[in-house]
Amino acid sequence: MKVQNMKKYECLFTFALAGVIATLACYFAGILPGGAYRAVYTDTMDQMAAMSALLVRQIRTGGNLFYSMQTSMGQNTALLFAFCAYSPFTLLYLLIPDVYAATMIGMILRIALSAMCFHLFLQYGLHYSKRTVIFFSLCYGLCGFQYEYMLSSNLMDALYLLPIVMLCLLRALDKERFCLLSISYAVTFCVQFYCGFLIGFFSFLFLIIYLVYQEGRSFWKKRMRFLIRYAISVLAAVFMSMLLLAPAISFFMSSVGFNSLSYRELPRFLDILYSMYFGRPTSLMTYIPFLYCGLPVLLLLPVYFMDRAYPQKEKILMGAILVSLFLSLWLDPVYLFLHAFNRPDGFTVRYAFVYVFFMVWLVARYVIGKDGTKQEAKFDKKHYLLYFMLQIGLAVAIILIHDRFGEVADRKGVKFGLWGTVIFLLLWAIYGLGLFLSKRENWKMPIGIVLISVELGLQAYFNGCEQGRTSEVNYVSWDAQMQQFIAQREQADDGKQLYRAHLGNAPFANQSALYGYPGIAQFASSNYSDLYKFMVRMGDAVSAVRYTQVGATDLTDMLLGIRYRGRLTKKEVTPEGAEGPGFEVYKRALPLGFMASGNILNPIQCDGNVFENQNRLLSSLCGRDLQVYRKSEVFAQNCTNTEYYQTEKGYGIRTLSEEEYGEVMFGIPEEGYEHAYAFFQLLPYSDEVTETSLQENIAENIVHYSPDDRKGSGARTESVLGNAVIEMTKDGNAFILLVGDFDKPDREYAYTEQYFCYQDEAVLDEAYQLLASGGWQVNSWRDGYIDAQVNATEEMPVLFVSIPYDKGWEVLVDGKREQISPVALNAFMGVALQSGEHHIVLEYHTPGKIEGRLLAGVGFILLLALLWLEYRGKAAHKEKNKSIDTDVTE
Repeated sequence: MKVQNMKKYECLFTFALAGVIATLACYFAGILPGGAYRAVYTDTMDQMAAMSALLVRQIRTGGNLFYSMQTSMGQNTALLFAFCAYSPFTLLYLLIPDVYAATMIGMILRIALSAMCFHLFLQYGLHYSKRTVIFFSLCYGLCGFQYEYMLSSNLMDALYLLPIVMLCLLRALDKERFCLLSISYAVTFCVQFYCGFLIGFFSFLFLIIYLVYQEGRSFWKKRMRFLIRYAISVLAAVFMSMLLLAPAISFFMSSVGFNSLSYRELPRFLDILYSMYFGRPTSLMTYIPFLYCGLPVLLLLPVYFMDRAYPQKEKILMGAILVSLFLSLWLDPVYLFLHAFNRPDGFTVRYAFVYVFFMVWLVARYVIGKDGTKQEAKFDKKHYLLYFMLQIGLAVAIILIHDRFGEVADRKGVKFGLWGTVIFLLLWAIYGLGLFLSKRENWKMPIGIVLISVELGLQAYFNGCEQGRTSEVNYVSWDAQMQQFIAQREQADDGKQLYRAHLGNAPFANQSALYGYPGIAQFASSNYSDLYKFMVRMGDAVSAVRYTQVGATDLTDMLLGIRYRGRLTKKEVTPEGAEGPGFEVYKRALPLGFMASGNILNPIQCDGNVFENQNRLLSSLCGRDLQVYRKSEVFAQNCTNTEYYQTEKGYGIRTLSEEEYGEVMFGIPEEGYEHAYAFFQLLPYSDEVTETSLQENIAENIVHYSPDDRKGSGARTESVLGNAVIEMTKDGNAFILLVGDFDKPDREYAYTEQYFCYQDEAVLDEAYQLLASGGWQVNSWRDGYIDAQVNATEEMPVLFVSIPYDKGWEVLVDGKREQISPVALNAFMGVALQSGEHHIVLEYHTPGKIEGRLLAGVGFILLLALLWLEYRGKAAHKEKNKSIDTDVTE
């Protein structure tokens, strides 16, 4: 009885041990709150932490859960929350004020919970009773450390949800009880809809493979009732999840859509093997999934296939599953499908947890689920030692070859290194040999658990050391400057007119969502194409998952209502007496709504010259030709340890010697202007928003320096992978800009065009005065609702609203519903008005919200039907047993 009770608590021991290992790894890596570092340069902070903080803030204030002005200049947040913030661990942000602390605690708890859930799956789903369950549960749970700072730790929820779903599925197979399965599916879809798609798909494949393997191809005839109930349970789960997901899906379909596979690098098999031996914290950037889950798993996988004690049919099936998983990396249609038809962006770790689950389960089944004496009979000591020698030789060869010919990812790779892996392989060889030689059982599992804990803990430690760290001093300084900036903004803002703010050089792309103020940054799909296209055409630095107004001019600040700006400084490089973030109130910022010319309703021609695009947009708004930006026809460059040259497609910059970095100084004459801007265009524009393949030797460490760049950070690196405007520095009778090349001579900074333009302050003032006179007066506003007064004239009959266009917006003009037109490359909203004073009410109605509630109601009805069927089945079973007992008694 005591032994049985101990078994019940082993899963808690697994939970605690995995949590302690993860905590120690973070502690020694210095990334716990209060440690030497903070890991902030990751999507974990940009996305999950920012969106969770935003969701919690909306809940606390009773705000709109599906729309916010604190991200993306105003955006439907359904998709953002569904991807990042519907995890149960978001509750930590309600309990813990420190966002970083809540994020770290949540990730450690996810790791511990993943180990415990895998333990429950093995113990209660597969009925494995040996303490070896703890060993393999650690292998599974701590493989999840790949997500710790793998730029997207919100996917860690899949690690504990998959074992739960599989446990419920096995229960349904055994007892035909589907309610828990349906609930687990619904939770999975809601917590992380993409992982829900993957878990649902792969668990369904498991079910079909299991039924065919056990019962043959005619299983559907024998299991018809089972399959019908399974289908009902899945349908109920999908419908119930629509309570949260219907708005997200509606937004995805209307504003994002699907995208085909435009370009991706194909992984190399050598790189995958390297990842299995050593892991990597950079798999997001290299198209290689993180498959490290402990060397014993890697070592025992081939042993299973070599062991003749297992049926050949089973080994062929398991091998086919493994091979098909790996082939999915190379087969574009499958790869596209497994990314839910959205743009696959190298994020192969999105479904790496499925690989890891299968590999760890297969090895656990081999070690725990069979008679060990058969293994010894078929795999003796000589074969064992020879196998380990081959494994060590393979490891050495893979590392040496990879370091010479492999991927570039090792510039930030795990420093586990050659010797560390060989030492662990030797330790596992000695441990395995001891299993053969010693007949005493009490020492085997404790030592194995200690050894795997040290190995996986070190792997986690190195991952923590390699991921986006900055010093605690910097972080505390940044946070203090951020709070100071927000306080200054609130003091300068009357709260009604709804202006935007942005802080340059901040470590968080979604700073406004994280700290809570109307901003201009966002996490979104790159296929949010209208707004994305607009930002690109205006010269902003954009990426696949975010944009932020770092490539800004005074004109774009004016048109987008960016009234408050500052720039963070690093404490380590800030001289004594520095004034912190700085704070600028930009007087020429227009309100978010103002009257414009009817020309804005017509398409705007945009070519590759971003300054011409900005001139055309302004001219369209004002109804007259206004040239704020004037191209400088003369420029000069001065090279230091750098070659600057023209190419067939444009221009190139290359460092000449590795001994020091290269630098090119570009300059244009002052000509009496106050401000000038530069723009380096990497690739020709096209109408489609797609990723384009760059040459293999493209530069990676290019920095554009301009201390006077008030809109950005003074030093810009985004322009290596995306275009960005940067303000030039006034130096005497010239404007200058420095381009630093920190690459080796074999890498080239190649771009198609360069522009140097002056800003005509008189023309900019003229445009501001014209548009500001028609600015709306806001009576009140909240997320998704604006009440304002406007005055339309014959010259300025269109209300231009610099809030991103969305079909969910409706406008009432003097109490009557009017049409909203997409304007400015379909990025923003325009409302045509009759001359005179008007009362405007803009209100956002979340698409899919009502439909989601109706579908959820249907889902709950189906769940009740399943409960009734289970109850009726139990009652019938009980009555049958009672009848049998009566017959026996008689």
